[in-house]
Amino acid sequence: MKVAIILYDKFDLKYFAKLNDFFTNTMKFKTKIYALKESVLDSNGVYIGLEEHSQSLYGNDIVVVCEGKNEYIKYDQIFLSWISSSSKAKHKICSKFGSEIFKAAKISNYKEIDKDTVEEELLKLF
Repeated sequence: MKVAIILYDKFDLKYFAKLNDFFTNTMKFKTKIYALKESVLDSNGVYIGLEEHSQSLYGNDIVVVCEGKNEYIKYDQIFLSWISSSSKAKHKICSKFGSEIFKAAKISNYKEIDKDTVEEELLKLF
């Protein structure tokens, strides 16, 4: 399965690490990190550079919006339009803030998981 993990400014690096470890190492899925920009800043000020950015999310089986603290991103129409390119993914997964992003992008068929029990909840799904 192809997995897309979505990053954006002020994302939660610890949550991202859990997601990436689960999909890459536990499930052995083909996991790719996506962002709309060339680099993103986590909630503690760590920059993450991406080799590829701004690519469509279409064609991924699983799309996961990383947890974060960027209240402005859910009003960014360019970002939301990009997120909507994931609408055909079989599984759309998020935690609390990610659900606000999916709602703002007018995507309703997503699964919200608790960010504190990520691994356990994902194991139930897969």
